[in-house]
Amino acid sequence: MYFFHGQFSVNHYYFVFLKNNYDLDVTRLVNLSSVGGVVN
Repeated sequence: MYFFHGQFSVNHYYFVFLKNNYDLDVTRLVNLSSVGGVVN
């Protein structure tokens, strides 16, 4: 049970890590689009 909890925690943090990276990528794309819109 402790092992399962440990695995769950690792998966949870890994998911949060992926989500944070995804949010950063989306923010970067939006910023690039905004800059491109301003330039154009």
